[in-house]
Amino acid sequence: MAVVPGIFFVLTCAIGIEALRSDTGVCGDRTYSTRVSICCEGQINRRTGRSPACCGTDSYDSRVNTCCGRQIKPRSGRNPACCGTVSYDSRVKICCGGHIMRRSGRSPACCGTISYDSRVDICCGGQIMPRSGRSPACCGAVSYDSRVDICCGGQIMPRSGRSPACCGAVSYDSRVDICCGGQIKPRSGRSPACCGTVSYDSRVDICCGGQIMPRSGRSPACCGAVSYDSRVDICCGGQIKPRSGRSPACCGPVSYDSRIDICCGGQVKRRSGRSPACCGAVSYDSRVDICCGGQIMPRSGRSPACCGAVSYDSRVDICCGGQIKPRSGRSPACCGTVSYDSRVDICCGGQISRRSGRSPACCGAHSYDARLGMCCGNSVC
Repeated sequence: MAVVPGIFFVLTCAIGIEALRSDTGVCGDRTYSTRVSICCEGQINRRTGRSPACCGTDSYDSRVNTCCGRQIKPRSGRNPACCGTVSYDSRVKICCGGHIMRRSGRSPACCGTISYDSRVDICCGGQIMPRSGRSPACCGAVSYDSRVDICCGGQIMPRSGRSPACCGAVSYDSRVDICCGGQIKPRSGRSPACCGTVSYDSRVDICCGGQIMPRSGRSPACCGAVSYDSRVDICCGGQIKPRSGRSPACCGPVSYDSRIDICCGGQVKRRSGRSPACCGAVSYDSRVDICCGGQIMPRSGRSPACCGAVSYDSRVDICCGGQIKPRSGRSPACCGTVSYDSRVDICCGGQISRRSGRSPACCGAHSYDARLGMCCGNSVC
């Protein structure tokens, strides 16, 4: 299709020649030349130097200055950095807690507001301490060599054996002993565990209620202080009962097969249908019936609901004040025991009134448009 010259001219004018140039940018709702200006937080500023940048709403030359805390500061040295709103040379100094300090050694670090050489010292509890050995660590405010000692409860103790650990403030060898309730006990067997302050072999025994019992079968479990085999039995209400069927469950102290029965009100009942449920102590099929006020009622329609002890179809009716009423319109609501369409009417003081305007409100028993008036007492004024 041929382009009509007149149309091309109109389109060009509508777009704007400036918007078609590659050196034009947009800053907020204004355009600007990127060769001359720079946009800083919605403000157009003249470009500063050969490396213009923004510091808040201001423009600056990043080869000469640096931006610290939204303030333009002269660059300090070849590696400028900021310490709050102050510029400094990070090759010579370090920022510690908001204070500029002279770099200490080749591995400078901070301990609070003080600079130190981390190859020589260590910061422990805010204090600079000499490094202890090749594996220095801190125990509170004291430095120690973690290859030789161990920190237990804030105290430095000699390492015990090849697998040192802490039991309170005491060091022990975890390959030989075990810590049970703050006491060091000899390891029991290959799978040591604790039952209170006593060590036992969990491959042989089990801890039930603070007592060590022999493991029962291949799937041992506890029922209070007694051990049982969970593949054979089940614990119901603190009593060991034989497993019932493939899906055992408990109904109080009674074991039952949940594939066949259901527990309703503490009583075992036969499952009713494919969707069994409970209505008090009675079982029913929830696909057929519904429980309303403790009574089983036939489901009403596709959207059954309860209105007191009566079932109804909520797609057709609505429950208002315990009474079933026909749904009114597409947005049914209740005004006392009466149903109404809330798109058309409004309930004011227990009475249904026609909605007034686009912002209907109530003034006593009457409706009014809140955009046009106001309620004074029970009258519109």
